[in-house]
Amino acid sequence: EAMDAQEFAAQKNLALSTYLVDSKLVESTTLASCASAAFDMPVFNLDSLSINELPKEIVPNELLQKLHALPIEQTKKKLKIAIADPLNITALDEFKLITGMVTEPVLVEEHKLQKALEYERNLPQESFIMEDLLDKELDNIEFSTQEDNEHDFTPSAIDETPIVRFVNKIFL
Repeated sequence: EAMDAQEFAAQKNLALSTYLVDSKLVESTTLASCASAAFDMPVFNLDSLSINELPKEIVPNELLQKLHALPIEQTKKKLKIAIADPLNITALDEFKLITGMVTEPVLVEEHKLQKALEYERNLPQESFIMEDLLDKELDNIEFSTQEDNEHDFTPSAIDETPIVRFVNKIFL
């Protein structure tokens, strides 16, 4: 039955969590608590946060909808992202790529995330122009020569890179 649900969700281009909750196969709270236990991630109650307190204009609204994720807290170098699907690594990577910040996933109930994203979708949007963001970032770029960039490409150094450690965890 799980494989069928995953197949139907993929056919409808939906996250599995969205499909399960929308089809009433699983309660939103049950899904969040099971995912929290399985993936050792905290569950956050979106009702405890005012929608006006959310970080604004980090990414365009269309991207929030596409990624099915919502930034809920921002510090200088860290961005907490509300997701209902603990496997939504794409959202975390996109936010990290766009903002340059470390992203931290926080599980939320699917129906509450949908409600918050719907609210965000209906808000008037400031024009978000990627070129403006890029121009600001390009002003702060420092160039260096090849001698400045001595990299350690020894096998032990490569084994310590974050992606290698992550893949090793998956295989072990």
